Amino acid sequence: TRHHDQADHEEDQLQRIDAVVAEPHEIGDRPPAGEGGAVVTNDPVLFERASRFHDLGGFRAPHAQQVGEPRLPWQFGANFRMSEFTGGVLLAQRDAWRELRGGPPVATMLNLSPVFPIDASVPAERHARTAESVIWTTWVRALRDGLLTVPGIPEVEVPDLRDSCDLVGFSYYSALGVTRDGSFAPYPSGRRTTALGYAPWPEGLGIVLRRITEELGDRPVLIGELGLGTDDDAWRCEYLHECFAVVEEAIADGVDVRGLFHWTGVDNYEWLHGYGVPFGLFTRDREPRGSAEVLRAAATDVRDA
Repeated sequence: TRHHDQADHEEDQLQRIDAVVAEPHEIGDRPPAGEGGAVVTNDPVLFERASRFHDLGGFRAPHAQQVGEPRLPWQFGANFRMSEFTGGVLLAQRDAWRELRGGPPVATMLNLSPVFPIDASVPAERHARTAESVIWTTWVRALRDGLLTVPGIPEVEVPDLRDSCDLVGFSYYSALGVTRDGSFAPYPSGRRTTALGYAPWPEGLGIVLRRITEELGDRPVLIGELGLGTDDDAWRCEYLHECFAVVEEAIADGVDVRGLFHWTGVDNYEWLHGYGVPFGLFTRDREPRGSAEVLRAAATDVRDA
């Protein structure tokens, strides 16, 4: 990427959208692209919209410090290089499995949620289908069909993607509701939400487990992350009991669940919330919470079964 002087500024093509100026570093670049670029505006709402679009829907704290608190809901974002990134992760996952197979089982790590439109409107259902494709279709087709089907890139046959990794591992925190304007919302509506905006819903975990089996047959499954970020440990205990019951029902229905990892053992540092959203069975001072006993008892029951 070259540096601009005054002459370069006069020669470069600027693309204008309302009060936004998007200036690529190279003529022909798509702003904002992975090669670099700048978006300049004096409109805080347009700044936030551009930031969310580039940053996968989020609005990070440094941006809020510049223009104030968020004014818009969470929305779909699309970095112009994300299609390539998604394909690269699938291929890297396959390569890691090649290197590690023969030892302990190797699992994928997918962030999965069931997706629902918030209402019956045509726009909400259309946006929900888009989210469904992003969250589910690409990796399912890779592991089931050996096809790299990434939005924006022609479909590519990669046979050894099929059946790569020993376990289908995933994280689950909530279902995903999609509104008629394409923004995300807690689902089911009206449920208690966490500081992160999740609406913990044990039934959604069962939906994910059964769908993996529907899509991939008898592939063994690993719940790689399951937890609840809250100061209310009684809520966490209740949630864990309900989730364990859902897992037992899924196993009884034929889902081959090989294990479950709780997020997390000790309170962690959340990227956007610091230590303000505790997930741990233990505090940072290593003091056990009541939820530690819930998990210990569940693990003992499985061991002794």
